[in-house]
Amino acid sequence: ADKIKSYTQLSIPNYSFNSGASLGYDFSKRWSLSIGGIYSTIAYTSIYPMINAGIGSDNLYHYKYHSSCGTIEIPNEPNVVLNANSVMQTSITCAQVIKIASLPLLVKYNIAMNRFSFYINTGFAADFIMEEVANISTDADKYTVINHISGLRKTNYSYILKAGIDYKINTGMSIFMEPSFTTSVTPIMQNSYFECYPYSIGINTGMSFHF
Repeated sequence: ADKIKSYTQLSIPNYSFNSGASLGYDFSKRWSLSIGGIYSTIAYTSIYPMINAGIGSDNLYHYKYHSSCGTIEIPNEPNVVLNANSVMQTSITCAQVIKIASLPLLVKYNIAMNRFSFYINTGFAADFIMEEVANISTDADKYTVINHISGLRKTNYSYILKAGIDYKINTGMSIFMEPSFTTSVTPIMQNSYFECYPYSIGINTGMSFHF
């Protein structure tokens, strides 16, 4: 419980980015179904006062940075041999970014009023982790660890809820703005003593074309 509390208190979410496109089919004037592709990131920064050494993927001891999105194995310095009692006692900052490709399947309910339309969009997505990057800084050194984070599931599933407004420019083109809420419905960690369900709140804008 103390470890879980420390992850929550010491991890600070950062602003992230997403972009994508979708293809939809209108069943009626109010109902439609869409499938698409989204690129997004999970980003956060955490600061720990110390980290311990543990057995790494090469069966040698490494300093291991435990985060809410996996365990990061820090490369050893040349000619440095660690053991089970090794401790790095200094302020350690980790900025971690996880890049994700998602395939959402969404149902949309739409109410049109002249040029304006108001809608709700909801559904589920399959999320695939493309890359994991961790930039770790101490008082003396800096490390970049790429795709070497253990305990992170490569495939996850999430729930998406959006509510927006659409303005029709002409018969085939419109612009929209929508607040969105996305939350993982499966834990992104595996073989861990705690479960992590990331969520995000954002505002999306874009253009839509009707054929």
